Parts: sequence; C-alpha cells; structure tokens
Amino acid sequence: MNKNENFMGTMPVWKMIAKLSVPTVIITLVMAIYNMADVFFIGKTNNADMVNAISVCMPVFTIVQAFGTLVGAGGCTAISIALGKGETDRTKSISAFCFWFCMLLGVVLGTPRFCINSLLPQGLCILGGASKIGKSWLVLDWVDKVAKGESIWGMETKQGTTLYLCLEDSFQRVQHRLYCISEEATRNAYYATTAGTLADNLLDQITSFLLSHPDTVLIVVDTFQLVRENCNDPSYAGDYQEIRKLKQIADEYRITILLVHHVRKLNDPDPLNRLSGTTGLIGAAD
Repeated sequence: MNKNENFMGTMPVWKMIAKLSVPTVIITLVMAIYNMADVFFIGKTNNADMVNAISVCMPVFTIVQAFGTLVGAGGCTAISIALGKGETDRTKSISAFCFWFCMLLGVVLGTPRFCINSLLPQGLCILGGASKIGKSWLVLDWVDKVAKGESIWGMETKQGTTLYLCLEDSFQRVQHRLYCISEEATRNAYYATTAGTLADNLLDQITSFLLSHPDTVLIVVDTFQLVRENCNDPSYAGDYQEIRKLKQIADEYRITILLVHHVRKLNDPDPLNRLSGTTGLIGAAD
C-alpha cells in the first residue's frame, strides 16, 4: 500500500479534514453560483413567474442530489471502514461500484428522448428557413413518417399520433402534397388549417387534443408567426414568454412541439441569429 492509499491512517486529523473538506466546499460554492446565475438571467425577463419556477423546480433538483448523497456518503463510509481494516481490494470494489452507479444514474436521468432519433428531441424545437424553401414539405413528410413509425434519412422515429397545424395552407393543398409524398393515408396523423393564437385559446386547443390522443408524440405549428401573442412586441422578454408557454405543454406531456419559423435576410455566420425575432426564442427553446 503506497503513501496515497494510506494517508487516512497516517495523516494528522486536522490536516486530513482540510484535505477532504476543501474540495467539498468548492463544489458547494459552484452549485450556489450556478443557482444564482439562473436567477440572474431569468430575472432579466422581468417575469416573477419564471423566477418562482426556479424555486418550484428546486425540490426535484434536491431529489436528484439525494441520490448522489446516498452514493457519496454511503460509499465514503464503506470505503473508510475498508481502509481502516486494511482491505485494499474491497476498497477498490466499493469505489468502482460507486463510480459506475453514478454513471448509470446519469444515463437514466440525463439521456434525452427523441421523436426522430438524434435529430428532433422531445421538447420545444424551432425549424427556421427562408420563405418558399420547402419547410412545409419537409415537416409534412416528417409528420407522415412519424405517424407511421417509418425511418427518416436512416434515423428511427418514435411512432405515435401527430398533429400538423398547417396554417398557411388549404386542405386541398395539404391533400395534394400528401398524395405526392405518401401512397396511403395515415389514421393517426391529424391536420388543421385554422387554430387560435397564444392570445386566446391555442393552448387550450392543444391540451384538449392531447387529452383526446394520449399517444401523441409530435405537434407541428406552421408557422409560428401566425399564432404569436405579441407580434408587435420585439422584446427579449416577449419572445421568451411565448416560447415558454408552448414548451411547458411539451414538457408536461413529454412530446415534441416543432415551430416552423422564418429567417431574416441577414448574412450572419451564426444561423441562430438569423431567426426572425430576438435571442429569447432560442433561449427558451430546447
């Protein structure tokens, strides 16, 4: 057993406490700064509900921490006992178990779910593109294939009910396009050419549809501009709040909501800056 492995048995108590406590204190400070940063940036929206949401989410964060404490505190105790007995091999086994358990827990809790594998995740997503470039054709194909459970560009899809709000088209145009991309109709794919806005009953309409079709996996809004609440409010807070309303539904029902949006005629190396609106759109989206 080398010097590093036996320091707990030979190092002076106060020196050992300092050696083990300093990293713990640093980690605690980093976590506190992380939470302060959340409050700072959310606070800039001037929306008290968003700040309160951080407090509401803290119990969930604490539960996740509890699992980490379970492994950390319990593992450290078991390791200390094994070291005190001089059982080096047992110490290594306990350390390996704690490490791989934390890795497994991270995979289970942190692995994102996809509607289209590695392309379209669960949550609120935005598809931006220039006018008349074919965005509607693209999402119509996605809606049809996801409803059928067919792969898209070699990527697997999560089969389920889909809803396409094709607000710029007529039923005749949508039907014609469907005939072009599909040989048969899909029973669990739904289409609507009219809908409310965020200012009135759009959220209620979406919620009602989800309650009637609990197996829904994808909802497409084409285009986002036609359902916006604050079309005349170009502020970051206004954009952020509108996206958050739809994202809350996506998160609550564990589905994907895809917003089709336009881009500005702007030469910018960052494609996110080309989306029509402020960075609040991207800040609130997944």
